[in-house]
Order: sequence, then C-alpha cells, then structure tokens
Amino acid sequence: MTALGRYGPDEIGRVHLTVWRQAYRGIIADAFIDGLTEEGAVALWRDILARPETRPARRLVAIAPDKSVAGMVAWGLSRDADPVVPDELFAIDVLEEHHGTGLADLMLLESIGETSTQMLWVLDKNALARSFYRRHGFVEQDTRRYHDEFQADELLMIRGGMGISQRRPS
Repeated sequence: MTALGRYGPDEIGRVHLTVWRQAYRGIIADAFIDGLTEEGAVALWRDILARPETRPARRLVAIAPDKSVAGMVAWGLSRDADPVVPDELFAIDVLEEHHGTGLADLMLLESIGETSTQMLWVLDKNALARSFYRRHGFVEQDTRRYHDEFQADELLMIRGGMGISQRRPS
C-alpha cells in the first residue's frame, strides 16, 4: 500500500476503469459502463490528484509484485447530508486478477482498521461485495436508495455504532 500521488493519473485511471468494467457489468446499467472511457477516467484522476480538496477523501493504492497498481481504496467523512455515522468507506477497487489473494482484506485493514465505526453504500446486486463487507463486520440495514445514473439500488451497511434499526426515536 502506498499514497495515491506516487502513481500518475494514467495508471490509476486505467485501473479504475478496468475494475468498473470487470466488477459492475450486469450490476449497474450497461449504458453507464459502455459510456466509461479511458480518457474520462484519466481526466477524473488528473483532477483528483491536482485538486484533492475538491474530493476530500483519504486514498491509498495497492501495489502488485510487479510494482503496478492492483487496486485502490478511498474513505473519509460521510457524503450523506444526515449520516448515521460520521465516517464512510467509499470504495475498495481491486483488479479481477487479484481477487481471492487477500488484497482487499489488507486494503480494508490498512485504511479503516478492524474495528472503526464506518458506513458504506454497496450496490444491492453486488453479492460478492456484500459478502466481503459482512465478513468484516458490516451489517446490512433496511435502508436503500436508488442511484439514477447507475439505474441500480444501493444498500446501506454499517460497522460498529448503532445501525438505523437500533436507534431509538428522539
């Protein structure tokens, strides 16, 4: 694991794009996936690296033995207007060839640790991700939201703290 800035937007953008194409085809709208381009991904990461204050989050990249980027993780303060817990795990993206190696587990532990209170939104149809997060102590809540651009439902998961179903009315 290393800081994001040690790698350029070209490599990070290509990895980000590849992960989305590998992981989300059939889970989110094909039209969205088909509309993703390498140029767009590189431009996004060029902006993130040049102006990190526009997307406040902490990010790390995972490095494969050949020194290439194998994945990335992002986390920070929740983006929700009224978050259930203040901290959010935004994404763990791992190239398919590194699935099953323990890399995602390491990325999660290196970023948010084993016990921190966190929330995340996971695509409802992403069974692999939901299983991964449950293994790391996240609990599915009864809260869903529809993501128009993805044409898919997202499910709220929380680790630690009190979930929505456990909160008492004020």
